[in-house]
Amino acid sequence: MIDGFTLADSVAQRINDGSYSYPVNASVEIPRENDPQSLKVVKCMVLPTSESIANFTRNESDDTFTIGISVQKLLDSGRNFDGEVRGLHVLVQEIRVQVERERVTDANGDAWKCVSMEIDPVFSADHLLEQSMFTSVMDTDWRRV
Repeated sequence: MIDGFTLADSVAQRINDGSYSYPVNASVEIPRENDPQSLKVVKCMVLPTSESIANFTRNESDDTFTIGISVQKLLDSGRNFDGEVRGLHVLVQEIRVQVERERVTDANGDAWKCVSMEIDPVFSADHLLEQSMFTSVMDTDWRRV
């Protein structure tokens, strides 16, 4: 039996296996109040956000998990603000390519494939204006293959 956190661990590892324009260390952690110091570097959180189960028979089902991937970074207002936002958007696209590239295998040995993805928001205008923070969220849907 699979749970969303086991799959999220595998997705975080897939992200960490990539090479990016910014240093990235994806982790599965429950969101808490942000420590501004921790957001001076890119923070990539991976969490299960939903599960859909279609039962075909008593013993057969099709599970789809949505795994949320958030990318956050506190921006230095003295630097090239627009350039950093554009650079972080490129980073989100690099992570997208890494996630959809190959299947992941969870701790139980099951293979999963990303079957759809939505990036919303591409970046949060409210976070930029109110907190000088880049925030982007990617929802990825995974099916066992």
